[in-house]
Amino acid sequence: MAIIDATTGRVIGAEDGSAPGASGGDRAETLKANVARLLEAQVGPGNAVVEVSVETVTEAESIRERRIDPESRVAISTDVEDVSTSEQNGGDAGVTVASNLPDGAAASGSDKSQSQNSESRALTNFDLSETTREIERRPGAIKRLTVAVLINSSRGGAAGDPAALSDLRELVASAVGFDESRGDQITVKSMPFEPRPELGTAASQGMLDALRLDPLRLVQIGVLAVTALALGLFVVRPVLRSSRATEGEGRAFPLIDSRAVEATTIDGIATAAGPDGARMAAEASGGLPAVADPALAGLRRDALEESPVESLKRMIEERQPDTIEILRNWLEDDSIEETA
Repeated sequence: MAIIDATTGRVIGAEDGSAPGASGGDRAETLKANVARLLEAQVGPGNAVVEVSVETVTEAESIRERRIDPESRVAISTDVEDVSTSEQNGGDAGVTVASNLPDGAAASGSDKSQSQNSESRALTNFDLSETTREIERRPGAIKRLTVAVLINSSRGGAAGDPAALSDLRELVASAVGFDESRGDQITVKSMPFEPRPELGTAASQGMLDALRLDPLRLVQIGVLAVTALALGLFVVRPVLRSSRATEGEGRAFPLIDSRAVEATTIDGIATAAGPDGARMAAEASGGLPAVADPALAGLRRDALEESPVESLKRMIEERQPDTIEILRNWLEDDSIEETA
């Protein structure tokens, strides 16, 4: 958007005198970016620091100049004037002694004079060559430019070589439009940079990130762990208890009937689990004369051929709700005994 003065027709914008320093900072940033991009191509990113200071003209100035060259005169008119004068004097001579002489002698004594004058004038008018110039300077022009460049000498290479620094100075001078008559100054130095401390704390990986485990995989592992725990509590622990209870009898009688072991194991679980456990033990051991569930009847027949541990595992798989209830009652009984 531009604002035009209705009186003078002048465009009032960023270069107007009302904001004398508005364009100085913008020019400095533009020159700084140009020089930094040029140096980073040679020394690498982060190895050059550039600062540019632009001093601008803050006042408006109007100059009118009239120049006359005497060597380049031109004739514009010439006036020429010629003057010629002629004068002649003659007459009888006065009475003298010569008057008494004879006529011939007397005639030779007559006096006559004659004069003639000629004059010429030339007047030439010359006009000199003249040049008139009018200059109007507005605020915002660059008055003086200062550039400071610091190169990181820690990176090695040709950063500390005077010849290389001289070449870099020439590049900077060309990039900013260096003008020595204006008083511009460019300084290029090579010094080591101090390492910058990192702000904040680096983000650390969590346990899940370190293990790189999928949440669905974790759920599967949890289900397997619960299953293994249930097998340990329902199968292994009752078998171990029954084995300890019959350890004395096992020493006296090396041969034990599988039915007795099965009955002992199931009776031990039924005693620890309460009424529900007694019902399951009776069904598994065939204590009831009639079984309504055909699956349990088949289980009783298979139990005669399978070992007690395998029979118990199969029964747990088929009767999972009852097994969970037995485990709950068993855990509650154990907690009551430990409290007592």
